[in-house]
Amino acid sequence: MNTPRPIRLLTDHFGWKLLSLSMAAMLWIAVVDEPELTANVTAPVEFRNLAAGLDLGSDVPDRVVLQLRGPRSRLGLATGPRSAIILDLSRQTRPGERTFTVQEVNLNLPGGINLVRAVPSQIRVVLEHRLRKDVAVTLRFNGPPPAGYRVRWSQILPERISIVGPERHVSQIEAVETDALDFSQFRSDPEKPTEVMLNAFVSDPLVSLASPSQIRARIQLEKIN
Repeated sequence: MNTPRPIRLLTDHFGWKLLSLSMAAMLWIAVVDEPELTANVTAPVEFRNLAAGLDLGSDVPDRVVLQLRGPRSRLGLATGPRSAIILDLSRQTRPGERTFTVQEVNLNLPGGINLVRAVPSQIRVVLEHRLRKDVAVTLRFNGPPPAGYRVRWSQILPERISIVGPERHVSQIEAVETDALDFSQFRSDPEKPTEVMLNAFVSDPLVSLASPSQIRARIQLEKIN
C-alpha cells in the first residue's frame, strides 16, 4: 500500500527533520533569552552630496559617541562603517547653516540594535562658498644666524602658492609660512650659498594648499664688519 505523498513528506528523513527543528528551537530560545546590554561606540561623522562650489565653513566633530542597546551578540556588529553617522547635504545648495539631530535614520545599525542617545546629539554645519586664492610665501627661521653673520640675501621659489577653503577663512589669509630654516646647516661654511627644501604651512585647519608643494629656499650669509 502506497503511503500518501503528504505523509511521506513528513516521515521521510524524520530524524534529521526532528534534529533541525530542535536546533532551530534552541537557537530561538537562546536569542530570546539573551540579555540586552548598553554599550558606547565611537562613530565617525561622514558627509555626503556636498554641492560643488561649497565647503564646510566651521569646525564640526569628526566623531560622536553613540549609546546603543541590544543583544550582546549584535552589539559587536555595530562598529566601523555600520556605526558611521551619515549626514546628507544634498538639500544644501547655497551657503548657510544646517543643524542635524543624530537619529537612527542617520545610521546603518544591525537589526535589534537601538540608539539610546548620541553625544553630542546635534551637529551644526556651516556652508560657505569655496574660494581659491594665491598668497605669498614667507620664509621662517628657527633663530638668528650664527654669531658674527647676517643674511646677505634669500630667495624662495615659488614666491606664491594657491590655497583653497571656505571663503571667509581664505579671505583672511595673506601669506603662508615655511617650516623653520635651521641655521645649523651653515656652520661648515657660513658664506657659501645653501639650498634647502621646505614645506609650506597653513595655520587655519579649514584651509589647505590647493596642491602639495615644496618650497625651494636659497640663502647666503655674510660676515658682519
